[in-house]
This record gives sequence, structure tokens and C-alpha cells, in this order.
Amino acid sequence: MTFPPHTAFEPWTKCFMTVLFALLLLASASASAQERTGTTSSDSIAQPGAMGWSSFTEADRVNLELSEAQLVRLKDMDASFDQRYRALGIEPWTHADYPALNRQRNQSVQDILNSEQYERWARPTSPVPQQPPTIIPDRTPKP
Repeated sequence: MTFPPHTAFEPWTKCFMTVLFALLLLASASASAQERTGTTSSDSIAQPGAMGWSSFTEADRVNLELSEAQLVRLKDMDASFDQRYRALGIEPWTHADYPALNRQRNQSVQDILNSEQYERWARPTSPVPQQPPTIIPDRTPKP
């Protein structure tokens, strides 16, 4: 039994090593960026299924001008609501109990933030359309 010469695998090896090296560089750059900013992926990225509301992060501390104590209290408050929120299913915001739970959470947030911070936090981040878009069908004849 004979095996192909070692050089036959060399192009694949070079390609694999190049991709591996690039991934290691990206991971290293990401880790150093997190060290510089003091954030972690769990701090800046909402957990899956959290569309009903988002957790408070370092970005909120900056945007709302929160004190460290306020951010800690908000994160603790979110943790206390987390189990009840997740118990509402994959899309909690569609569950019948969601509005009541959301009102409780909003009241807790209001108790931690001052009035100006709460108004900024409660303001929608994107404009609500006043009228639905009108879709005009294409009436051009097709050949």
C-alpha cells in the first residue's frame, strides 16, 4: 500500500492554517476590546428571547447618566424578574400575563431612576409610523 506524497496535502494544510490563524486573531482582538471597555458579551448583548424588554447594560449607564449604584440596582431588579419573564414562553410579549409583569417591572425601574432618567428610558427609540405604508401594485404589462 502506498500513500500520496506529503506535498499533496500541503495546499489544504496552508488554507486551514490561514483560516485558523485569522480566527485566533479575531478572537484576540475581541477579547482585548472587551478588556479596554470593561464590557463582556453578556453585558452588551440581550439574551435570546428578550425582545419584550432588554436588560440594563453599561451603554444604558452612559446614555441615561446612571450612577454605578443605580446600574447595580437595575441589574438586580432584572434578575428578580427573569424567572417570571422566561416562564411566559419563547415569545413572552405575546403571553396574556406579560402586560401585568411589564407594568410591575416598569414601576420598579421608575422607583430606581429619577424622573428625567425615566422619561429618557421610556421614550421610544424609533418613530412610530402614523400611517401604514401604501403598497401600489405593479400594473405594467409583462411580455
